[in-house]
Amino acid sequence: MLNLYYNAFWDINQSLYELWVSDNSLVSFPHQVLFEQNYFSLSKIYAGDNSISDPLLYGVDGFPDDQGPLHKSRLRVWSKWNVTTPNIQVLHLDGNEITTLAEKAFCELKHLSELNLNGNSLTEETSSIPTDLFSCNPVLSMLDLGNNLIQYLPESITNNNSLLAISVLTLNYNKLTVIESNSFSNHSMLTDLHLENNLIVTIEDNAFPESLTILNLRSNQIDFTHTSTFAQLTNLLQLFLDDNRISIISPTTFQNCTSLSYLSMTSNRISWLNSSMFPDCTALDRFYVSNNEIAYLGDNTFSHLSSMYALDLGQNRLTELSKTSTDFHQISFTFLTLDNNMITSIQADTFNQTSATHIYFRNNKIAYIDSNAFIDCSISYLYLTGNSVKYLREYAFNTGTYSYIYLGYNEIRHVPSHSFYDISGNILDLSHNLITYVEEAAFKVSYSSVDLSNNGLADILGAMFNASSVTTLSLNDNGLSSLLPVTFVGLSVNVLNLQNNLLTQYPGPAISVLGLDIIDFTGNLISEIPDGSFDAETTMTSLILDSNQITHLQADLLDNAVSLQTVSIRDNQLTFIADGLFDSCDSLTNVDFSGNHLYHIPKIGGSDSIFLELTADFSGNPISTIAEDAFTSISMGSVSLDTASLQCGCAVYDSLLYPNITVDGAATCSYPPLTSGVSLLSSSWYKGDPTTITCAPFNLSYSQPSINVIDLNWSAYNESGVEIIDYTNYRFFVQCWTPLANGVDLNATVSGTANHTFSESEGVLDNTIYICVVHLGIGSGFSAASSPVNFVSLLDTRKNVSTELGDISLPIKYYDFSIHHVDFTGFPLTYTINSPTYVPSPFGAWLAISNMPSTDTFSDWFRYVEDMTFEFESTLVLKGVASEGAHRFSFTDFYPVDHMGWLDEGQTDCSGIPSNLGFTSAIRTGFVFQGNETISLSGGEMMWLYLNRKLVLQVFNEESDSVKICKHVNISRAAEQGGAVLTPQLGYVVGGACSITSDLPDEEVQLQLEIGERYHFTIFHVEREGCGSELLIDVTDFDFILDELEEPPRDYIVYIDEDFHVDGIIERIVLADSFSAGPPFQVNILRGNEAKHITMKNATSANEVAAAVPAPANYTYTTLSVSGVDVSFVECDGPAVIIPDGETQTLCF
Repeated sequence: MLNLYYNAFWDINQSLYELWVSDNSLVSFPHQVLFEQNYFSLSKIYAGDNSISDPLLYGVDGFPDDQGPLHKSRLRVWSKWNVTTPNIQVLHLDGNEITTLAEKAFCELKHLSELNLNGNSLTEETSSIPTDLFSCNPVLSMLDLGNNLIQYLPESITNNNSLLAISVLTLNYNKLTVIESNSFSNHSMLTDLHLENNLIVTIEDNAFPESLTILNLRSNQIDFTHTSTFAQLTNLLQLFLDDNRISIISPTTFQNCTSLSYLSMTSNRISWLNSSMFPDCTALDRFYVSNNEIAYLGDNTFSHLSSMYALDLGQNRLTELSKTSTDFHQISFTFLTLDNNMITSIQADTFNQTSATHIYFRNNKIAYIDSNAFIDCSISYLYLTGNSVKYLREYAFNTGTYSYIYLGYNEIRHVPSHSFYDISGNILDLSHNLITYVEEAAFKVSYSSVDLSNNGLADILGAMFNASSVTTLSLNDNGLSSLLPVTFVGLSVNVLNLQNNLLTQYPGPAISVLGLDIIDFTGNLISEIPDGSFDAETTMTSLILDSNQITHLQADLLDNAVSLQTVSIRDNQLTFIADGLFDSCDSLTNVDFSGNHLYHIPKIGGSDSIFLELTADFSGNPISTIAEDAFTSISMGSVSLDTASLQCGCAVYDSLLYPNITVDGAATCSYPPLTSGVSLLSSSWYKGDPTTITCAPFNLSYSQPSINVIDLNWSAYNESGVEIIDYTNYRFFVQCWTPLANGVDLNATVSGTANHTFSESEGVLDNTIYICVVHLGIGSGFSAASSPVNFVSLLDTRKNVSTELGDISLPIKYYDFSIHHVDFTGFPLTYTINSPTYVPSPFGAWLAISNMPSTDTFSDWFRYVEDMTFEFESTLVLKGVASEGAHRFSFTDFYPVDHMGWLDEGQTDCSGIPSNLGFTSAIRTGFVFQGNETISLSGGEMMWLYLNRKLVLQVFNEESDSVKICKHVNISRAAEQGGAVLTPQLGYVVGGACSITSDLPDEEVQLQLEIGERYHFTIFHVEREGCGSELLIDVTDFDFILDELEEPPRDYIVYIDEDFHVDGIIERIVLADSFSAGPPFQVNILRGNEAKHITMKNATSANEVAAAVPAPANYTYTTLSVSGVDVSFVECDGPAVIIPDGETQTLCF
């Protein structure tokens, strides 16, 4: 708005109380419109943020252009302020263009109590602000002159006759440089003074009146050049001194400031605090002194105070809190902030009977918390994250209540006994440290949550709790491989998190004392659940054992688990569930066995008289058979099946007769031919009359009369459904296999009998899981498979006392590909693979044949690729051959993934038996080099051996070859100084061993190994073409690294020439591959850098250039004759300095 005309308010008169014309473009104050009538009720005028330059101008802009004469006539009789508006109390002229004010400009406003002139262009000159400007305003209590151009206090302020009633004075955002003595002493009513954001350098003593309660001096350049700046300000409540240059506080600076409760001195240069600075500040409740240079806090600086709302000492240079001080004894804080200092420890008796809502120690350098650092305190939130705390002493936290202790993300190495003694609260967070063990009785606590997750916790030395109660104990994501039976004695806990550890056996004795409702051991390495593990778990409602390596569940395991409702054992190695497992589980509502290797579904549910509402998930299993009574105890529910290999005989038909059971998933029948390809989701899942389907044999049983012998017996019905008595004219197909791919399949067709025996000569292994089924012959085909028998074969205890070589179990991973994969169709490749590149990876080494592995299919051969490959972990047993001093795995019928993964997809072995072909395997392990090792390899179409990441052997075979090629190499000479050239040898597989015929000089390889050192041992094997499959691995004198607790093989071992130049590149380290992610990456130098001469750098262009070979140095040689031979050498300036071994270096990128 540019104009406000004189007649704009006609007839408002006494109804106008407040006038707001702010934020316009008026060039003169609206005297014109206010002079036309009497506005005796008008008390407040807001005319800020306009373009007014003279508040007393009766301008022509208040009249239309054609009424100039009227303006002149009105101007002649106009009288400022008091005639028509005598009662103005509040006048805002801020944000205008006023540079000068007339003397006594506001004298007519006798009731004026608030005047705002902020944001104009006034100066300290009397021509701008006259000396007596405010002398005639007796009730003016609030004056704002902020954001002008004032460099010195105007005489209108310092004048003894002015501003006698002033209580709030604002002079911020000017250019004041000095506050002289007595500058405001005449203002005995002044309570609030705002001088922030000026250029004030010094303040003389006695500058302020005793009436002050709030003083704001933020963002100036003040240093205390006078000693008693604020002395005697007995009414001062709040003082703001942030963002100045204060370095020293005199003992008299705050003398007699007995009412001061709020003192803010952040962002100054204060280097120390002591007890002499604030002795009279007994009301101090908020003291903010962060972002200074405080390196020393004197004893008892705050001991005269019993409580404070906030003490902020953050972002300083404190290195310790004195253990002789009582500053934090028997005092109450709402906020105590010590963040971002350099405090190295919390010493004994630092906090004694301290009460606080929040104490912040974040981002210091605290290395240890001493015994009795916290005694009998009541602290709601204690933040200690982001330090480098390595050690807790006994009784570090001794009695008291600590609602939330945040000690996560530090470097604590272990938890000693009694570290947390007789304390209580909600959360005790020790996660993300480096804790490797916990001592006995480390905790005597009562907490809702104790979190020890994400450490390196490997051992708990005894009962870690003493008379403790914890709602949730988190020990997940650690390295625990076992738990002592007494681990949790003395603890009452509701929820125990032990997921993602290294437990290999279910720790029943340790868990049973707790009486847990929910037991969750997801993500461990549990392969065995001992008998009786759940005998005491009568209240257990949920059992979760997902992502382990459990192979089987025995029949009586859950006999006492009468409250069990949910069982989840997904993604394990389960091959069978024993009949009767759930006989006592009358409350069962959900079972999840998805992602296993289950061939058969047994009865699910409890007593036949109790009918359950239950959901069962068996997806991701190669289910072939279903027990006839599998779902008889289920009144309503669903079964998830996605198998394509169901043997749809009588048992499957009968098991799914129940109308309230829904089958979810793409389950289809594969056998017998009558039902092949039919989905169980269809309303009629069978073809033809089900009574015409010949039932499979039944009552299959097994026995083991001796080691490595399996006896099978069964019964069967004929085509009319009558049990067969005379088997003379009947034939059967008998199958036994090892579902974990660690043995050979056992197959036999028998006639005229209902029993068969498999022997050691046929490949029966000891201590191995077997699944066996029988099919009844029908014409040229067979019936569906019988319900299986599942068992673990007898252990050959003779091995433990034999003087022969023991077996070696190597870890192996199988990767199963569909026949529809372009590289696994069963036909020869259209390209050649020769000497592929070894690619180290966080997920296991793989091979590449191009610089763009993400664009070719070969890079997928030895990796898990979602929706493309099935990955199976297993072991390959190399049998000891004492007569040859060797360990050998040799099979001519090597079908390790039968009944698994993509299944056979119509493929058969050379005898016409369905077999799953089209797979790869990888053995990734390590060995300690002895200096005598040899190895022979053969198998599949392609094999590669890499030692210390270097290709040593590659073997190619054609499927059509009747005799298979093998290759042999002796690596003993690799121990020679500087390594040696090794010559592989060619041979043929004869009698299950490699018979050597000739050398292969064209395949020589340079290899350097050091005796006693640890190296990677990697074999890659490919089986692409049908119908045969063989594998031979023969080793001598290999000391494999098979124990997870052993030191792993070294990823890089570097040999440096004696004369290698400074700054040269000695090795390039691969931190990620095309299929992994990062940073960050962590690299450990384990040995050889004790003198710290080796540095790791990023592979940047600048670092590459800096590593260039320098020009040869010129040396002065000394020549001596030794035994008639001249020897030249360079003399050193002094003896060599031997530097002792340092610690292992760890660098992160």
